[in-house]
Amino acid sequence: METLYTQADGEDYAKNYLDANFANRTDLIYVPKLDFLCSSLPANTKMKLLDVGCGAGYFCYAALLKGLDAKGVDVNQTMINFGNQQISHLLKQSPLSHSTESDFFELVSSTDANIISAIGVIEHLRDPVAFFEGFQQSGAKYLFYSVPMFSMSAILENIFPNIFPRQLSGGHTHLFTEQSIDWLHKNRMLISLAEWRFGTDIMDLYRSMRLEMTKRGASPKLICFLNEGLGKNIDQLQAIFDTKHFCSEIHCLVAKR
Repeated sequence: METLYTQADGEDYAKNYLDANFANRTDLIYVPKLDFLCSSLPANTKMKLLDVGCGAGYFCYAALLKGLDAKGVDVNQTMINFGNQQISHLLKQSPLSHSTESDFFELVSSTDANIISAIGVIEHLRDPVAFFEGFQQSGAKYLFYSVPMFSMSAILENIFPNIFPRQLSGGHTHLFTEQSIDWLHKNRMLISLAEWRFGTDIMDLYRSMRLEMTKRGASPKLICFLNEGLGKNIDQLQAIFDTKHFCSEIHCLVAKR
């Protein structure tokens, strides 16, 4: 974990996320997540948020745009600095703070926030159980998280071993299944209030096929044929996988019993 996320203040890892279009990335990717969270909570819920593993603070910024009380914490100093710089420029606030891994779970258990979020975080932790224990010990009532699923994308990454993997990458210590999530919720006495399944399995299939075809010297006409038949129908095809619970990602909102 130190090598991947915190060495040299996490500068190498942060290169994958630091871009000049901070506001646009927030609007396209993170505002919909926040809208799902807000619409799934009981009416008149206190909205004080701690975003754990906040990275550059996109989800935190989305919450601040909606007028929520939101803070973020991460082990990557470079991304914290970048996010605070962006949010300070846009909203005159610096809501992100750095934490060492050893202090990470203490911050979760001692937070005064009512909602803890962990978007694309739990699969990176060396000890996910400690994270859920921290949530249970905290005063927060709600946990909003997303995790990668063992799905079609994981199978594709075995079929196309030379294509960069998203699900089976070295940074992921865990993948989840519908059964393991059900077990987790029951074991930790959590009630699932809302679940949103939205994967990129068909996009991964299209990406893998196109890259492999290009590498093998496929003609532009053949690539165009793939784009017309598969590329232009990705959303509709992915919706089938999402509905059938065979997709690469899930968002869950859970509450303590």
